[in-house]
Amino acid sequence: MPKAHPPLPLQKPAPLTAEEERYILKTIRAYYGDDAIVRNWGPDPRRLMLHVESDRDIGLSRYECLGLLMCEIIREQIDLQASRRSGKWKGYKTVYRQGVIIPTAGSD
Repeated sequence: MPKAHPPLPLQKPAPLTAEEERYILKTIRAYYGDDAIVRNWGPDPRRLMLHVESDRDIGLSRYECLGLLMCEIIREQIDLQASRRSGKWKGYKTVYRQGVIIPTAGSD
């Protein structure tokens, strides 16, 4: 059996300004609820990669939420993923390992 490769080193996500954090939280929580957990996890500053953990499934309204984010936050690409709070990672290991939760204090 071949030798396993060591895990990739953790990368810090690209920083967000306080204003961007507030807008992201306000917009995402309008769709996913006030108890939604939002993680910023993309290391590339040109790409904003967000993950939402919520009990709410918003269906196609996800694209409306993404469109509002794209109107106010200037990046080459914005990626919005969502999963339920099941305790299972289901392909989101990188998000949980290197993602930073956007603080709830920024939503005031």
